[in-house]
Amino acid sequence: MKKTEILLPEDLAEQGKFICYAAAAMLVSEEGDYLLQQRDSTPGVWYPNMLCFFGGGIDSYEDAEAALCRELMEELEFNPQKLTYFSFFYYDTPGFGSGGSCRYIYESQVSKDDMAQMTQHEGAGMKLLSPDDVLSREHPIVPGDLQMLYAHLMRRGLVPQPTE
Repeated sequence: MKKTEILLPEDLAEQGKFICYAAAAMLVSEEGDYLLQQRDSTPGVWYPNMLCFFGGGIDSYEDAEAALCRELMEELEFNPQKLTYFSFFYYDTPGFGSGGSCRYIYESQVSKDDMAQMTQHEGAGMKLLSPDDVLSREHPIVPGDLQMLYAHLMRRGLVPQPTE
């Protein structure tokens, strides 16, 4: 059996593969719904027209939390009261881009007032999905974000956790 070589993001970058470091916000309403961005269909956009978390790339001079606060202000004119670290993951989806993405995921609560005051500057719109909406798979959600939503639903006890 041939061994599969496991490469870390740093190894991929050394091989000339583009690696994007980004931060994203899992925005959770008071009712427990998720506020997601509807991606636009601009050429070159990964996962056009799909739903995803708000956020974006980390500039070389900032940490993940600072980058996320900057992105939320640019995209929504939203300054979160609190960001709570949720996860970090790497994904590479051949056919959807020229490289991989390392993403820091944070959770932030948003109130009805927060949402009413948001002004969206990026994407084609936004959508509030209930946990049932997420689980229905009727809404196209970017694969990595769908995985994080499912993990969050597990933590909330809304879907079964793995058993031994």
